[in-house]
Amino acid sequence: RGGFDVDIAWKDGHLTAATIRSRLGDECRVRTRDPMDVRSAGQSIPVSRPTKNLVEFETKPRMQYALMPLK
Repeated sequence: RGGFDVDIAWKDGHLTAATIRSRLGDECRVRTRDPMDVRSAGQSIPVSRPTKNLVEFETKPRMQYALMPLK
């Protein structure tokens, strides 16, 4: 939906990892209980956190993004 393919891993109701593939290149919004780090091609991606449970970041077409909980 919205031009993204998503693979998600959960443990005890918390997101442990997610991979998002952008088909079209657009802003991606992810709601999660825990703060996330976003990386692509080994580089940290700038994110905006308008609320505690929301992460937003720009994507490029056909690029893959990994979300991991901040420690």
